[in-house]
Amino acid sequence: MTTPTVSDCTWRPLEHGDAPGLQELLAACAAADGNPAPTNAEEAWARLTKTAPLRASLAAIDGAGQLAACSWVSIDDSLRHERRAFLAVFVAPACRGRGLGSFLFT
Repeated sequence: MTTPTVSDCTWRPLEHGDAPGLQELLAACAAADGNPAPTNAEEAWARLTKTAPLRASLAAIDGAGQLAACSWVSIDDSLRHERRAFLAVFVAPACRGRGLGSFLFT
């Protein structure tokens, strides 16, 4: 699969400086999807870093420097004989339908 392009997006792992943008992205996705949103940037960042090392993330940054989409893998190792991996994918409502989510899922 080729890397999709949206307004000259660049791809990189999430960084701590992305916390405000991550909160905005999660809030926009929650509003569009009818889900609860984090109340501030610290809560959004905690949601990510609690379960996923930053190297297990990928973000699409658009030409304006905004998060267009992001994903991260987290592993639940709370069970003694089983490990579960989860993939979280978020695409800004304005950027949906352009292949970003499909790319992040593959």
